[in-house]
Amino acid sequence: MVDVILSCAMPEAEQGNDAARVASLRAGLPVTYSAMTVYRFCGSGLQAMALASERILAGFAEIIVAGGTETMSMIPIGGYHFSPNPHLIEHCPDSHLSMGLTAENLALKYRIGREDQDRFALRTQLSFQQRTPSDCITLQRQMVDRALGLDCTPFS
Repeated sequence: MVDVILSCAMPEAEQGNDAARVASLRAGLPVTYSAMTVYRFCGSGLQAMALASERILAGFAEIIVAGGTETMSMIPIGGYHFSPNPHLIEHCPDSHLSMGLTAENLALKYRIGREDQDRFALRTQLSFQQRTPSDCITLQRQMVDRALGLDCTPFS
């Protein structure tokens, strides 16, 4: 069985209407392949990959195309019509925090200073710049192998 699992943090307008189905059909995959769109805000892409791994491990699929899709240039932050639940706003106001404010709260909670954040960001960016496209494919393959229990080689 082949499956398509894609994510979309703001499934509105052009990227709404089951983006995974639209993308799979536009890519020329047969209509008989299943497809689903995962919606978990900023964690959507990671959740799509986790669901794909779980489905393969459980034997529900052999091949899954998984990943994230987003184009925030066409959607305003918060969407076109932000309408939060009044009960949550009153009793759990942080339930609708943006990723940026969540990061600020975590930095305060765990006492991660600005300099530490900047050093980490620089180290991550430099590490990424040193990788070739081939390195990225190899790393992705290692992650899939590890998820399937095929390889326990440490990531580089």
